[in-house]
This record gives sequence, structure tokens and C-alpha cells, in this order.
Amino acid sequence: MTNMVPQIEENNTGPWEEFESYCRTLASQGNEVYIFTGPAGNIGTIAQGRVAVPALTWKVVLVMPNGSDDLSRVHKGTRAFGIIVPNQLPLDINAPWRNFRVSVNTVENLTGYDFFNTIPKNTQELIERRRDTL
Repeated sequence: MTNMVPQIEENNTGPWEEFESYCRTLASQGNEVYIFTGPAGNIGTIAQGRVAVPALTWKVVLVMPNGSDDLSRVHKGTRAFGIIVPNQLPLDINAPWRNFRVSVNTVENLTGYDFFNTIPKNTQELIERRRDTL
């Protein structure tokens, strides 16, 4: 269970699931999709205190056409974005995942991680600060 976190139903069957389905659609359209995901914050525990319940869940996504030599396929127009979804009520189960879009930089600031750090610095900075609108 190292790759699982407790999620409220409104998150897991709402925007989170909708976003996961969207990522599968991107992959089925001839794209390679890199996805990083995790929890943030702590609003308590379950399982007699052994499992922390996160306040937020997040994902970061990089989308590029299928191919080889990944780094050579990343350029300033490469799509990279994140989502941050509350894992506590109130959360509208029908809220579209797009309501939770943020830049990769926003997720980096939340988590302390440095995503896409093998991409040339100028390109990395550009794609990570952009806020997705598709």
C-alpha cells in the first residue's frame, strides 16, 4: 500500500477519477504521459493511527508525442501542468478536474520536489511556470 493514500469519495470518484480518465485518453491518442502523484498535508489518521490522511492530493503531468529519446522531444511548447485537489469536505463530486489545474511550479512549491530537472533549465522553467488552459 505504499502507492495508495486515503481519499474522500468526493475526490476519488469525482475530479481525481475524471483526471485519471483524461490522462488515459491522452495516452490513447498517441502521447507519452509522465505522471507524478502524491499527498500533501495531514488532516488526521486512520487504521489506529498508522495511516495519515492527506489534506490535498496532487498530480503533475508531462505530455509529449510517442517516440524515443525523451529529452529531445521536450521543447518550449511541451505541455506540462499539475492539479491540486482538496481531500476534505466540502468538495463537489461533480466539479470538473480543470477547476483544480495549477502550474508545475505551484506543485513544486507545495511539495518541495523539483520535477523535470533533467530537462534543459530554460525549457524546464518555461513549461513549469505555464498554467494549462486546454
